[in-house]
Amino acid sequence: MAYAYNDWISIESLPARETRLRLHITEVSAKIDADVAKGASSRSTSRVMDYYDRLVAQLEKLTSTNKRGSGSRATWANFNAS
Repeated sequence: MAYAYNDWISIESLPARETRLRLHITEVSAKIDADVAKGASSRSTSRVMDYYDRLVAQLEKLTSTNKRGSGSRATWANFNAS
């Protein structure tokens, strides 16, 4: 499945990146729901759920960065879905 919002990592503005990541998390969650509904293998669903968990962890980091209001630019390197 191609995701519409998987480019969240390339967004320069931290608030815009957070918004885009939230949208991506929503679409990944919808994929999990669809996979479960159609009876997809637990292995493939598990991989998507692992990816979802990593996205949520990235959102927590990004949210804390935004709350600090630091002027520094956060970099999220080497974040790839397996």
